Amino acid sequence: MKNKKLLSIIIPTHNSEKTIRECLSSIYCQLNKNIEVIVIDDGSTDKTVNVVKNEFSKFNVYCQNCKGVGAARNLGISLAQGQYIWFVDSDDSIAVNAISLDFLNILRKDYDLIIFGFSKNKDGNSSLVKFEESFSFKNNWHDNFENVFSNTDLNPPWNKIYNKEIIKKSNTGFGAFRSGEDALFNYKIIPYTHRIYVSSKVLYNYNLFVNSSYKKAWNENLRTNNLERLSILYKLINSFDINTNNCILNSELNDTLLGEEINIFKKYKGEINFKKYSYEMNSLLKDYNIYLRKTLNKQSIKGLVVRSKVLSYLFIKICKGR
Repeated sequence: MKNKKLLSIIIPTHNSEKTIRECLSSIYCQLNKNIEVIVIDDGSTDKTVNVVKNEFSKFNVYCQNCKGVGAARNLGISLAQGQYIWFVDSDDSIAVNAISLDFLNILRKDYDLIIFGFSKNKDGNSSLVKFEESFSFKNNWHDNFENVFSNTDLNPPWNKIYNKEIIKKSNTGFGAFRSGEDALFNYKIIPYTHRIYVSSKVLYNYNLFVNSSYKKAWNENLRTNNLERLSILYKLINSFDINTNNCILNSELNDTLLGEEINIFKKYKGEINFKKYSYEMNSLLKDYNIYLRKTLNKQSIKGLVVRSKVLSYLFIKICKGR
């Protein structure tokens, strides 16, 4: 028990040489005896591991052979000595003074889940995603779910700090999905959380790289993964007796369909004719029909039509079927 910590910060890395210094430096200057940092390198072929070992010797470094970010986080969980776990991505950083005395005092209150604001950085511009004021609640996701996650992102793990005992109780970890593994982790964890603290403070800097989703290869399992993820999210919403026609589900469905459209064009490497496009759209409509009917309303449809032709097409088809 002498090695027990209050917080374990887990950072998966893979060829992160260009960003890892900024990430680790943001934590190093706030490090104290209550905190441990675990870096899990996933088969880097650059100098990532050397940078960590030579410049951040107080951090614990472990290596695995290209098993994926989910497996890296799972290894970190198994090694963690902290009561709480915070997942940080290697191309992001934590905010200045994130680990303050107030922050540590909140951790000592034994919450199951802590949610906080973040700075979203893109193209040199920053915007804050945060709550107007801090609050806590107990055993009442029914009244708080939409309020909480309409003000911050539900899916990522880096804007949340998890009680390690809750992760154990849920018997879950990060899966092998190439898309949506972070979201699935949260969907499975949240039903086990009963004491939640929501902080108005911005504790994380999220760096959003332009067109990063377009650079990835076609994912042949994307549809299967997306449908499984949406099914679990709907079950989560229903378990809290929340109306499925809400902004959280609308947003998730919108983003999922946009991802599907991008994946279709990557499948054909941008060379898709009308016949192929019609076939893909009808297939998409068939697979997502149940969710489109349950979730979309006129307000959300306006956003869909503006964002993508495929979503306009789906909306027309759904409306004709109602």
